[in-house]
Amino acid sequence: MPFSVESHGTYAYGGSFGDLGEDYEGEEGLWWDSGFLYRRRIAITANGVQLPLYYPVTAYIPISVVDKGKAQEDLSDIAVVHSVRQINSYSKKNEDYIHVKFYLQESLEKDAYDDLYWIYYGNPDIGE
Repeated sequence: MPFSVESHGTYAYGGSFGDLGEDYEGEEGLWWDSGFLYRRRIAITANGVQLPLYYPVTAYIPISVVDKGKAQEDLSDIAVVHSVRQINSYSKKNEDYIHVKFYLQESLEKDAYDDLYWIYYGNPDIGE
């Protein structure tokens, strides 16, 4: 596979929560949109190849975020952010995972790493 995608835990706005062992003390200035209660950092690594701008990427989030009520059943409250800007994405689910598809916002050189992608969810003011 020409790239790898890692999820680095779930972070709760204004507090700490780490279902993958990492906590983040939410600070309003660092949070893209305080209407979202949770976010996951997504790191993308180009494994031995260059990845062009707009290369498609799919990140997987455990379906438990829906089961625990952290994301809405219809997935309408899932947003992907690169750095500080929301980007287009598409989400679908199966019995184990939420598949979040988006496109690279910057090309990645061979073996380069970009961890400025975030998946936000848990916004009670959106959808359903």
